[in-house]
Amino acid sequence: MLADKLDISDPASVDALRGRVADELGQLDILVNNAAVFEAASWDDLDFELWQRIMSVNLNGPMLMAKAFLPRMRGRGWGRVINLASATVAIASPVSIAYRASKMGVIGFTRALSATLGDDGITINAVLPSLTKTAMTDGLPRRSPRRKPRPAVSRSRSCFRSFLRWPRG
Repeated sequence: MLADKLDISDPASVDALRGRVADELGQLDILVNNAAVFEAASWDDLDFELWQRIMSVNLNGPMLMAKAFLPRMRGRGWGRVINLASATVAIASPVSIAYRASKMGVIGFTRALSATLGDDGITINAVLPSLTKTAMTDGLPRRSPRRKPRPAVSRSRSCFRSFLRWPRG
């Protein structure tokens, strides 16, 4: 097992880690993409710089890690990838637009990659934990404030459940 700090949004950092893994472990059997950033911002406060920072870590990071480590797994015909998304994508929130968009992207990325590499002996799954108390979530309100009821939320949850059950292939 090798645990390391790195900027997964930086291709050079990911490449350096790939070299370190090869030197110290020889091969990687299981890759867990758990890094994420969150910053609360309403639509009016969300600027492109914040959007890019969140997407770079939360969505581009797992792609860079997969590009770095999947070729060897594929060559061996075995590997496991676990991408952490978030169960909060099914809940509307006015202050986490970029975060939730990035985590929905992780779900789509995971499904597409699984369909692409499943026949090569690589299992790729997404885990969708609920909101967990961490330093990243400090300061969030217990519930998102709502000005008026939104009946579309229940329909969006139904669509989300259908999306998760959508047949592969």
